[in-house]
This record gives sequence, structure tokens and C-alpha cells, in this order.
Amino acid sequence: MPDASTRARITITIKGLEFPYEPIYHTGHVCTEAEARILDKVRADSLRNVFARKLEKGPVANEAIQAEWRAYLRDYELGMRHGAADPIDALAHKLAREAVLSKTRQLGIDPRSKTQDWLDAQIAKALDTNSWFIEEASRRIAATREAAEQVIDLDI
Repeated sequence: MPDASTRARITITIKGLEFPYEPIYHTGHVCTEAEARILDKVRADSLRNVFARKLEKGPVANEAIQAEWRAYLRDYELGMRHGAADPIDALAHKLAREAVLSKTRQLGIDPRSKTQDWLDAQIAKALDTNSWFIEEASRRIAATREAAEQVIDLDI
């Protein structure tokens, strides 16, 4: 990660107004107790979400899932993508998530009022009961790959 002198400033837009923002976190940053607590919470939530999806797929042997947990925990890096390696599955999950959030809002419910477990369950249900998400993800990935072959000419 770049040091403070080379990190780009970014702009955050809030209700149409732009605010300059300079990231303060960098490799080697020493965390305060509060920052460490927040990072541990984010890490724990991410791990919980990954394994909640695994457990939703059906019963598993406790010893097997515990071994998988230990291996995942050992190799886990905060901020690295740990989801589906298959881009179609990853995109289908993203589309299902967006659909669940949209439907929740259409019903007049603030999605933030729901738990992450509820959201994960609704996404899993949407994926399990509707082939549209996989089909649409497949179509989009194929279109992107076709565009890469036919439209993009890289100077390498």
C-alpha cells in the first residue's frame, strides 16, 4: 500500500456535495484500541457470514466444519475477497443481494433494521428458488468476455 505521500486523495459525495478525504490508514499503521476492536468485529462478521452460508446448504459433521473453520481462520486476510472463486457465482450472489435489498425497500422496510443473518437467509433463498440470478450472471460474464475479445485492444 502506498505511504501517506503517494496515497491519492479521494472525494466523498454526500447528498450532492463533495468533500475531500485523505485516507489515514496504511501498511504499518498502529491501531488504537477502538480501531482494533472495530477491525476484529469486521473480521468476525465476515467469518460468520461465510460460514452461515456454508451451514445453510445443509447438515455438516461438526468435526469437518470445525476443521474447515480453523483452516479458513488461519488463511483469512481482512479485506481480501474470500467469496466464490467462480465469477458467475459471485455475480449471482451480488444480483440476489441487490434484489433482496430492493424488495425490502419496496415493502417500506429499512434493510438496516434487519440482521445480517436474515439478509443472508433471504439471499440464499432467492438464489435457491430462482434460476434468473445464475442465468443473468452467466449472460453478463459472457458479454464481458466477448467485449474483451472483440472490443478491447491492449497495448502490451
